Amino acid sequence: MEVTIPGNSSVEKLEDFERNLELMKVSLTAIPVQIQYATKIAKEKNLVLTLFTANEQIAADSEINDVVEFNYLRVKAAQAMDEAIGFSEK
Repeated sequence: MEVTIPGNSSVEKLEDFERNLELMKVSLTAIPVQIQYATKIAKEKNLVLTLFTANEQIAADSEINDVVEFNYLRVKAAQAMDEAIGFSEK
């Protein structure tokens, strides 16, 4: 999922209560189909986006998930290659 926030926002300062935006809540329930496994698994997670203004610096100790970043960049590269192929075919 990719979220694009317009960069031309005139917001100069965010209050603490405005920084965290809950984008979605996900709930997963797995019910075993084999009789020997009787344990039902239930998980819930929230996806929270932390917002910063354009003039703010992100803390150096911010958590970056390398696997997520790698896959995001991989998909963006594939999209760029598809676009380049489309231009070359024209």
